[in-house]
Parts: sequence; C-alpha cells; structure tokens
Amino acid sequence: MQFTETACPVKSPQEKLKEIEMAEIAKVYIEEDEDIQIDYGIKIESIENYSSSDNFEFPKNPLYYMLNEEIEGKIILGKYKKKKILLDRRLTHYIIRKVIMENPIRLKITQDRFLELRNQLVELFPTVNPCNWFSPRTTNIRGESLACTGSLYNYYKCFRSECIDAGIIGIKKTNFPPNQLNNHQETEQHSEIFVKSELINLMGEENPALSTKSIYTIWSESFSDRQQMLIDFRGTKMEIQYSTYINNFWCLKTAVGLSLLIEDCNQIIKNLVKENKISEKIAADFGGSLMSKWPTIADKIVKIGDESTISEIKNFRFELRENFDNASSSTKALLYLPFLLTKCTTIKKPDCNAIRLTKSDISEFFISFIENESELDEKIASISERIGAVDSCLHPFIICCGKINNITKTFVVINRFHYQVKTLLVAVDYCFKACTALHTWSNLLSNVYAFLQQMAYDIKVGLSIAFVPKSLKVVDTLMEKIAKNSL
Repeated sequence: MQFTETACPVKSPQEKLKEIEMAEIAKVYIEEDEDIQIDYGIKIESIENYSSSDNFEFPKNPLYYMLNEEIEGKIILGKYKKKKILLDRRLTHYIIRKVIMENPIRLKITQDRFLELRNQLVELFPTVNPCNWFSPRTTNIRGESLACTGSLYNYYKCFRSECIDAGIIGIKKTNFPPNQLNNHQETEQHSEIFVKSELINLMGEENPALSTKSIYTIWSESFSDRQQMLIDFRGTKMEIQYSTYINNFWCLKTAVGLSLLIEDCNQIIKNLVKENKISEKIAADFGGSLMSKWPTIADKIVKIGDESTISEIKNFRFELRENFDNASSSTKALLYLPFLLTKCTTIKKPDCNAIRLTKSDISEFFISFIENESELDEKIASISERIGAVDSCLHPFIICCGKINNITKTFVVINRFHYQVKTLLVAVDYCFKACTALHTWSNLLSNVYAFLQQMAYDIKVGLSIAFVPKSLKVVDTLMEKIAKNSL
C-alpha cells in the first residue's frame, strides 16, 4: 500500500495573526488566574464536585449577549457563574473596547450609555456596587460640579488617551486664560485629555509589577499632563477636578502616595520661581519653613489663646485641663488655630435639616484624637462622612493616637487612605503641601491654611491657583497680634 503525502493547507497572514493573538490571550489568562491549571488529559467531574452555584442563571440582557460573543466574555461569565469571582479589570477593559466602537468615528461613550451599562452590570452580577463602576456628573451641596467617576469611566479616559497618543483621535487646541496656570505663561490645552502612555500604568487598576522607582519616574515626568487633568477650563470658568483626579491614580492609595503629592508641591514651587512670583530664598526654605519658624510662632499663639475670652476656647481648655496644660506649645498652638480663625457655621442642605457646626466641630476636621490605633478606621470613616456632608471636598485631615500631652502616633488621611508620619507638626506640613498639590482647600479651614501659608511659608494668598485663594480679616488680625508680641 502506498501512502501519499498530504500537504498542510497554507494559512493566510490574517489567520497566522489570529493564532498569535489567541496564543497571547491564553498566556494572559494563565498568568492572571493563578487557579487555572493546565491539564492535557480529559477531566471528568464527579458528583462530589457539584456546586449549588451551577444553578445560577444570568438574566439575558444586552450585556450578557455582548459578553457571550467572544471567548474573553465567556470566561468572565463562567468564572462568576462557577465561583462567584468577578474578573473586574478584564470586564472593564472588555466593555469599554466593545462599546466605544459603537461610535467608530468619534470613539465616544455618552453618560446615558454609561448609566445603561451600569444598570445591566448590576442585573448580570448582583454582587457589584454600581457606584464603583460609574457615577454620573453631579453637584455637591454648594452647587459645585463634581466630575464622573468609576472604573468604567476611568478606563474609558485612559483608552481615549491612548487613541489620541496614537493619532487615532484628532485634537483641537485652545488657549488657557492668561495667568491662570503657574507653570506656563501661555499654554495650549488639548480639548481631549492627553496622557502619555506611561502614565496610564498609574491609572485605573493597580499594577503590582511596577517598581517604586518606576512610579516616581512616571509621576515626575508627567507633571504637566496631570495638571491638565486636574484643572479643567470651560471658557473663562475654571474647575478643579479633585475627586476624579485623586481617584484616577491607584498609586495615591499606596505607601508612596503622600510622597508623590509632596513632589508635585515642590514642582509648583519651582515653577513660581521661574515666573518670578517668589524669591529663590523662599523656595529654598520652603521644605523646612514650618519646622524652623513654628516654635517662635507657636509661643505667641499660645499666649494669645490663653488670654482669649472666646467662650469656646475657655470650654476647650477646661475640658482638657491637665492634659492641655502639659502639652507642648507646638501642639497647643495648632489646636488653638481653628478656634482663633474659624467661626460657627450653619450649613443648609436641600431637603435636609440645617447642620450647625461649632468651632470645636471644625477643629476636628483639622486635627482629631483617638485613644489607640484600633479605632483608626472607624474614626477615618466618621470624619470623612461628616466632612462630606458639609464641605466642598474630602480634604486631607489629621488623626493622632494618645492624649494631647502624649501623642503616640500621627496619621495624615487623604481620600480615606492614611499615612503614618513622625510628628503632629510634620502632619500639618504634609497636609498643607498635599492641598497645594491638589489645588484644593477646605472651605471651613481655609483661614487656618491661609494663616500658615503667609506666616510660616511666606507665600501670599491668591498667588496661583494652587494656593489658598483669599483670607479674611480675622487672619490679618491674628498676624498683627503676633507681630506686636514680637516687638
């Protein structure tokens, strides 16, 4: 018997490319899912391995059919059905890459479409929190606009940025209003957010493969691009995209997050020198300015506070008694500032009772105390909720463990994430610099920071959009009293 050799069919370049893509996809699946095991034999499940989750049935909504179109979507569905594990990062990428092609010319997704997708997600995967996926543009109690947030929206912006970088999406340019940015005299802004491809590694889902050195390098080199993300100009109106910006970068919720914000603050200071808005000496002293000047300033504030006839200050001192008397001048002065520079306030909210804030309440939004670290998470949640109800943004604040005269640990809290620092004074310094980096200041504590900005850092209010925009007469009055005590 003779055997004839059968030639293998010749594959087209498209077929070869598809094979390569499928091999790469399979490789990613194996790398991302540690519980996947390669088995070259036939596996027969016994009745003992049967899970009640096999009875779970997905509702047949449009998102279900979209996911069922490709193997990637089927893996996401199967993983959730069998193990109730949601591959959220891959789901986010899959949805955006599919839905954005519904508008192949402009590559845009409308807010209504995002809301539709969010509702379908909740139907399909009942364990998800809808707000984690998309929250539409809204306004806070003060009528200030808050940008869209959520993992779908964040990755959508990243994806469009890559398209811009690759020249797939065109851009148009407009001029910033003059003298608005502290790093350019005349700067052009893309109507679409432009993000270098490296910066995308710091956005969206955490990238554990990225080294600390790489994070610092990407962060430092992307300063100008990130400023365009933080500052949104709409005609002559400027809006700080605080919530969207701080939630976009996973690296800000890691141990290096506070250092990255300090790095941005230092860059802002360098730019002010280039623009001749501050002297080189002020810039050189900026890093340690509060530390060197505060001991002298604190003694004078303590004297003014001790002699004050303000009833809330008297009550504050009486409640703390010996602990307050035995505390350092540095600590007492910092605690006095909100009482000397703020006023009782009533916040009126639509469809809610008015919220009355005493000076003591406001002081807790600056510095608050707990007995030990076990209470930290609860305190962060409590203060964050209270600030969110009355202020324009969730600004940085400080929590100390121990007593006023014996502080054992100090934490700076930014966007509900805490960083341990050495001392209370260091915490105040870092809070000021973080607020500067984020161009965001508490409405309730703006006078406190305006005082520190002028008295300790030698920087005028309103010098640039990064700093406290203005201060009231009460700040000037306290500064005058301190000056008189120096004579």
